Amino acid sequence: NNEIIVIVDIPGKDQKSLHIELDGMKLTIESTKATLEDQDQKWLTRERPSGISKRSIKLPVSVDSHNVSSTYRNGVLEIVLPKQDQYQVKEIAIN
Repeated sequence: NNEIIVIVDIPGKDQKSLHIELDGMKLTIESTKATLEDQDQKWLTRERPSGISKRSIKLPVSVDSHNVSSTYRNGVLEIVLPKQDQYQVKEIAIN
């Protein structure tokens, strides 16, 4: 209820090759380097994609960008986005 969790499978990528960006209500995940196994090798067939990949996700609610966290383990990227109350009630004093 209080957060959005995004889970992305990105096998064979180095953590340093991943870039995550939050722009308003749009989350972008980009992988910029080839897999570690691709360096100077020729392949007959390959199951894992290589090269640059990019994916953007439109979020259904605004999130607290100061408290976003992420982890990358065993080829799985997990991003935790705490929801932010857009409309907070504020009492306005009358002068």
